[in-house]
Amino acid sequence: MDETKDRENEVEGTMKGMKLKVGVSNDMAPFSYYDSEQKKITGFDIDLLDKLSEYLGFEYELYPMNMKKLEQKIKNKE
Repeated sequence: MDETKDRENEVEGTMKGMKLKVGVSNDMAPFSYYDSEQKKITGFDIDLLDKLSEYLGFEYELYPMNMKKLEQKIKNKE
């Protein structure tokens, strides 16, 4: 069997049952921004997060904030 395929199978679903808190900026288009028509945060970062959560099996909750606050929370390990 293909070694790469074996590794993929080892990783897929490994975060099932976990819920992550994800801090995002809501004004960094096109990466993450508030879409007033859809009434939700969207963008490249969110699309990637959706695919990762689907593959790894985790759920997540977005915490929108400005970059300064986000950087401070990372420094404080919050």
